[in-house]
Amino acid sequence: MEPAGVELGQTVQWRRGADRIKECPPARTLRAIDEIGPTVPLLTPQYLPWRYMIPRDFVLSTVLAFGERVAERFFLPGLHRTASRIVDPTRIDDLSVLVSHSIALMVLLWMFFLGLYTITIFTKRPIKPLATTIVGGGLMLVVFIGSAAEWFAMPSPPS
Repeated sequence: MEPAGVELGQTVQWRRGADRIKECPPARTLRAIDEIGPTVPLLTPQYLPWRYMIPRDFVLSTVLAFGERVAERFFLPGLHRTASRIVDPTRIDDLSVLVSHSIALMVLLWMFFLGLYTITIFTKRPIKPLATTIVGGGLMLVVFIGSAAEWFAMPSPPS
């Protein structure tokens, strides 16, 4: 339940009334209560502003996409050499191929992140800080599981 005139995500201060101060135990005096502070936060700030969310999500998508591709090359050796994944046989083990695949996964992640941001804007409800992390991590897990299924379906791992 929110106080009247307060938007979701704002920190609200509530002043103790004189009747509440009288209910304090006898050991506490008015001076002790004033030292603690006369206000109590009712709503805690649980949402990040846009200026922090966008760069954080950019770094998050970079780490998730690059980490998924590195994990794929580490745990599923030879998968990046299959015929369905080769674009240029001369650059098969080159770093530029790894970076280009990571950028493609980042684009996929940002399609989902922008969908979350669009829902946030149209519903006028702020997005939780961990929402993009959970969606991005889940999406990268699904991509890795798909790569593992493709690796297990190979007739013999190329060397």
